[in-house]
Amino acid sequence: MENVYLPDVLTAKFFEAAMLTDVPVRDAQGAVVMNADGTVQTTKGELRDLIVPMASDRATMLAQSTRNHKAFVDQGNKWVGDLQRVLEEMERIRPVGGAQDKKGGDGGLHGSISGQTANTLWDLVDSKGSRFLSKYFVFTSPELEAYKTAHPTEAPNYNGFKGFTTTVGMSRMTDDQAFSFFDNAMKDVVDQATQKVQLDQSTLQGLLSRQNNAVEAMADLQQKFAATMDKLVGNFRPGH
Repeated sequence: MENVYLPDVLTAKFFEAAMLTDVPVRDAQGAVVMNADGTVQTTKGELRDLIVPMASDRATMLAQSTRNHKAFVDQGNKWVGDLQRVLEEMERIRPVGGAQDKKGGDGGLHGSISGQTANTLWDLVDSKGSRFLSKYFVFTSPELEAYKTAHPTEAPNYNGFKGFTTTVGMSRMTDDQAFSFFDNAMKDVVDQATQKVQLDQSTLQGLLSRQNNAVEAMADLQQKFAATMDKLVGNFRPGH
């Protein structure tokens, strides 16, 4: 395509005013500056001064969303790991003998559990708000007994209890429960938690893809604006 030859008065400077538009003023950190009345502070600038920062804002927001969602995924993976550890530790003290699928038919439990496992069972509640630890098991904990004595009005769930720091002695199943009931309930909880983590991981992958696309789109915009400007400058060179 041939260069356009224009009279001297029709230079790039002549068209400059028409090429400018209102763009938001930004501070040193890139945040939009607001006026006292809550409106956006603006100045005159080129179209790229408006569009490229907007694309950058989108990429930044997607990056923040990705980081936040990754934290959810990490938290979910930790929770699934905690639940798996509970199953493994409780299997170690599973009652032997007796009818393990019959209410009150189990034999005694064998040993104690760690404070970490006890805390996980304390935090787990059923649909009625009953804690797994006290719903399924008869156990002994000086820490909890001391808290119950000091805070009788918090019965029966003692929500202010900060958790176990020492091992918890396990005696037997509660009268209306069996170990198989607990085992099935725990496996349901693990399955639900695992499914949620898998969904969160799928969402995270989508966010990562959108974040990468946003970064690529921003770079593409910058290249296109630079190429367009170079072409305009070339068309207005003296003597053309």
